[in-house]
Amino acid sequence: AYHEAGHAVVATLTRFARMDTISIVPFSHPNATERFLPGIDVLDSGMLTSAFLQSQMQIALAGVVAEQLIYADHDIITRRQGDVPQVSRAVRAVLAGQAQEADNVDEELDRQVTRMVDDALAATTELLSDNYPLLHKIADRIIANERMSLETCQQLVTGAPAKAARAATSRSDDLLGEDIRSMRSLLEPQPTTGSTDLVHVEDDMESLLHVLPKDVRATLANHPNRSNLLEVVLDLGRQPFARFGGVRGDESLREKIVTADELETAERRLGAFGGDNRAGLPGTLHRISAIRNRLGGIIGLTCRVGRATSGRVDIIKDLLETPTSILFLGPPGVGKTTVLREVARQLSDVYKMRVVIVDTSNEIGGDGDIPHPAIGSARRMQVQSPQEQHRVMIEAVENHMPEVIIIDEIGTEEEAQACRTIAERGVILIGTAHGKVMDNLLKNPTLCDLVGGIESVTISDEEAKLRGTQKTILERRAPPTFPLLVEMHERYTWVVHSVEQSVDSLLAGRAPTVQIRKVDQKGKPSITKCRYDSQETEHQWEAGFSMDDEAGEGAGQWFEGLDNRQVYAPVEYHRESGHANHTPRRKGRNGR
Repeated sequence: AYHEAGHAVVATLTRFARMDTISIVPFSHPNATERFLPGIDVLDSGMLTSAFLQSQMQIALAGVVAEQLIYADHDIITRRQGDVPQVSRAVRAVLAGQAQEADNVDEELDRQVTRMVDDALAATTELLSDNYPLLHKIADRIIANERMSLETCQQLVTGAPAKAARAATSRSDDLLGEDIRSMRSLLEPQPTTGSTDLVHVEDDMESLLHVLPKDVRATLANHPNRSNLLEVVLDLGRQPFARFGGVRGDESLREKIVTADELETAERRLGAFGGDNRAGLPGTLHRISAIRNRLGGIIGLTCRVGRATSGRVDIIKDLLETPTSILFLGPPGVGKTTVLREVARQLSDVYKMRVVIVDTSNEIGGDGDIPHPAIGSARRMQVQSPQEQHRVMIEAVENHMPEVIIIDEIGTEEEAQACRTIAERGVILIGTAHGKVMDNLLKNPTLCDLVGGIESVTISDEEAKLRGTQKTILERRAPPTFPLLVEMHERYTWVVHSVEQSVDSLLAGRAPTVQIRKVDQKGKPSITKCRYDSQETEHQWEAGFSMDDEAGEGAGQWFEGLDNRQVYAPVEYHRESGHANHTPRRKGRNGR
């Protein structure tokens, strides 16, 4: 509340306020600097004065200054203190557009940016100190009503002995020019909220756009579907293109092909690439992956957008309240890593558990030595090489006393064995793996141990006759490492398995009972119990499968699909190869 009150006081007392509403409930732009830095209406004029830029800097920094004034004795640091470096980046971008070519231009720009930001911080501190009672008054009103309009704020200021703001002067005035249209992409406010009322999304898109060529950056900054951007691909000698969530196919960003100089410039702006050819941007969740030629040179970049969400895992909140090991299964791009971040934050901050993240490529906790606030108070262990991931997992258990271990992209036999070892030591595991349905794990000899594994068993003649099977059958070898498995078919459509029951049913040729958990367009979650068939589509699940709690427990049971046809399609496993085929069967004369 004091953070937002700081913005409100300074915005009301300056000449160039663009504020309409102050709120402690996220509803449009989660980042204060996006709300207050120069907007498209000003940039279209082609003019930007020093006084205007200084006033906008003061407004954007007012929240952090208010926190420091009110809680100076409590040593409180919030994620909003990232406003200072973001303002610095935006100011540097403005100055860089006007700087002359010189050998020491970067050093000079850094000095000028530091001076301007320091001047703005000093002026903002003086202004809020002079209006200290007004800061408390507005904060109390925000706490009571959760949000406040500009008109209400102005009324409070009018009735208070407020002192007018004084624009700070800066020795950087000589570097400020008029033509800054090229910087529109960095400074134009953009919505970053999620698609449902329950999910709130934050991203630091400006940091990722800074890596891209200027014209590509401008195209994406003004793109109507920017909030759904998944990744940007830069391949040498080809047009750059982007991929968006919910849109099939790629979208070209310009006609000009990517040059070697542009790839070299992008590489210089990134952190160091690791052994898995992945790099990041310090303080962000973005991931950049490289494609190299035979000599080791970079000839392609895949720039993946990383986002921090809140509310995404509310659909499985009941599963987190009684923690058990959970495996999230889904294809690339469905949001598995994003879910892991919020699960880490929920378990560590809400349920007060000791959580350790084994972060192979710094993708969960972000690049740099300080983890991103999106993971809450969970601790993060970095991995020097992807081949060492399983060893770091064991080290985390032996050295740091975790209650929960979080691991992304389990993909090797060593990692699967490490997961079983950790589970047998009584530590909860939250992990992800690539795949679409549980059948993918059962057919994967490397990862099938995560769901208990499969072995061939010979039964007696009498038992085979009773079951109506041959004497050699397939059964689950051991208890599953992960008792629960969540298939992430889409971002808001999940299928929850009780692994033990589902694996046993599939191996016996029966359709197990699962939970279909969804969030509709209005943000309303729903849980539906039904028979599971991995080959049936989502709309067929919605259209009236059996909702009997006992469905799937007995062989030969049937349920009706969309067109009243029989759609029961159990999995048939070849005993020799261990592979599975989906073969629809019909009742024989013996009723099986």
